[in-house]
Amino acid sequence: MTRKHLCYLICVVVGLYIMLEGNCWAITSDELADKCQSAESAIRDVSLEYEWRNIPPWTLEELSRSAQITNVGIFKDGVIEFKFKASRFLGSNDTNSVYSPYRWRVLSEESATVIAEGGKSWDNFRKQAYDGRIYKQLDVGGWPTPAQSGSISAKESSQGELLLTPIGFSVFRLELGPEGVLLSTLLRRKDMVRMGSSIEKVNDFNTICVDLLQEYSKLLCIRIYFSVNHNYTPVKYEYFNAGPAGIKLAFAVEVQSLAPVANGIWFPSSGIIQSAGSQRADGFQVTGKIVVNDGLRKEDFNIEFQPGTKVSDNISGREYTVAAESK
Repeated sequence: MTRKHLCYLICVVVGLYIMLEGNCWAITSDELADKCQSAESAIRDVSLEYEWRNIPPWTLEELSRSAQITNVGIFKDGVIEFKFKASRFLGSNDTNSVYSPYRWRVLSEESATVIAEGGKSWDNFRKQAYDGRIYKQLDVGGWPTPAQSGSISAKESSQGELLLTPIGFSVFRLELGPEGVLLSTLLRRKDMVRMGSSIEKVNDFNTICVDLLQEYSKLLCIRIYFSVNHNYTPVKYEYFNAGPAGIKLAFAVEVQSLAPVANGIWFPSSGIIQSAGSQRADGFQVTGKIVVNDGLRKEDFNIEFQPGTKVSDNISGREYTVAAESK
């Protein structure tokens, strides 16, 4: 290779690098919507284990001052351990609506050690299940004598509760929130989308950002960052409020790491939520393998109450204690 050819090759490589790192004109909002739609369609169910943390952990004194109440309890080391399964299903046949027709079935187990004033502590366990129609909850714990109670109701499990799980850090976040709409649907609304023009660094991710605007005021509402090296997976959501002083950041939801779960599909494996200006955050860390599309069925989202459980059945309107099986 001659020196002239070598110089030409170097110029081409540098030019490509600048093009990829310095601007994002290579992808349109429709193309980005297509990528999000592929990710939305690719994940039908997800199973994982993770830890949810207060960062830094609260002390009893801090929580008492903050909440201005007595008899508070904190989680040991600020940690709750979760076993979690969720499955997406069609909850509406109205596919012409701007709102997402999908809902989520959920099975969640959370375990933690509670520390209270006066040196009291106990292990606390909660299990929740929603099969798309029936919601059940089991609580085990308490001091000085552990109690075991359950409830059954026809209420719908709140989608918003999933915002504080790893799913709430994923491409499904806007589907779960007050917006109730697929991210891919919003990205096709040209009047509500403003594409960024440069590559920005978010943690270790090279990202492009997209501003989502309020429908009528056209003010900035949500800013989303997509990792260009992970098939444009969203890795940060920033939420803004409008006030007398202008548009201000309210809080941010930030993915810190991604795990591959399918061909060209990544899922959050750690992340934090933090209010603007706060020295505290809440975050999660996946502790095992993330499994998607395991074929979970409605029957997988149920709780069988064990003998001795005091159950309040709000569907039948009765209360009872589960009896031990006769031998």
